[in-house]
Amino acid sequence: MRNALVVLTAFGIASALVGCHSKSNQAVPPAPPAKPTTPEKDKGEQARLGWTLTFQSKCAEDVDKSQCLGAFGFTVLTQGEYKVGPGPLGEQRNGTLSADELQSLNAVIASSVEGNAVRSAAHEAIEGSDSEDTLTLIRGSGSPEILVKVSNTDLTFQTPTAGDAKSLLTVMRNLAVKYYKLPFPDECNDGSASLKALLSSVQTCTVDTDCTYLDSNLDPVASNSQGDLITDDCSIIAPLVVGNTETIKAKGSQILEGFDKVRNACGESMMRADCTNITVVKLKGEAPACQQGVCKLKSGS
Repeated sequence: MRNALVVLTAFGIASALVGCHSKSNQAVPPAPPAKPTTPEKDKGEQARLGWTLTFQSKCAEDVDKSQCLGAFGFTVLTQGEYKVGPGPLGEQRNGTLSADELQSLNAVIASSVEGNAVRSAAHEAIEGSDSEDTLTLIRGSGSPEILVKVSNTDLTFQTPTAGDAKSLLTVMRNLAVKYYKLPFPDECNDGSASLKALLSSVQTCTVDTDCTYLDSNLDPVASNSQGDLITDDCSIIAPLVVGNTETIKAKGSQILEGFDKVRNACGESMMRADCTNITVVKLKGEAPACQQGVCKLKSGS
């Protein structure tokens, strides 16, 4: 019996050793190959990152740039916001496409842009065009890609087909016809909006001592002055009577030039029809104040 136990024990140990040895020699099954990214996933990622599509046109030399559709750029963003410009003085118009317009544009983009791949440019001869039109795409934070370009009788495209390129160009051009109102820039209205934005930029402050009163030439007026300031002269843009001292030094010439251009562009419409009297504020020797980050007349002045 004792001998039998010894034999069984030895047999068990040997079996275990053989088992371990055989397992160590077994080949490890290869890992499954990585699944390639599908166009559908690429498109989903692209939708998450967003896109920017810009239509820009270069018209014939005898066409004034302000009368050229898309000359300063018409840009649409992922969520449907659009931007016209900026013009030479920073003029810009902003708005939002309708839900149907954005849906139509998204559908054309989905069929014209395959994932994140950039195609090699292809060409097709077309009927001659009076303008040179370009569609530029930016995916997420990537670099600009020229998707479509029309120059005379040549159509250059990086879309799957020339038909896709023509469809995308047609949709963007139609949107530009609706939202890129000519003339652009409108020297009076757009110029006024840009000038108002410029004036706001020179009135920011941190502390009261950042601010100064200004005369009609944008020269500083001493805080202890007892003079008068015209705060409303009945024009569509109120005079700048207080601002940030350092910023005014940097942008003063640009502001004065902007006022001159707007006055020349607007003519009689520079003055508000409903205004009958100018408004004058008499200074009382108190310095201007920085209120909520904006330079303002001292309350009580």
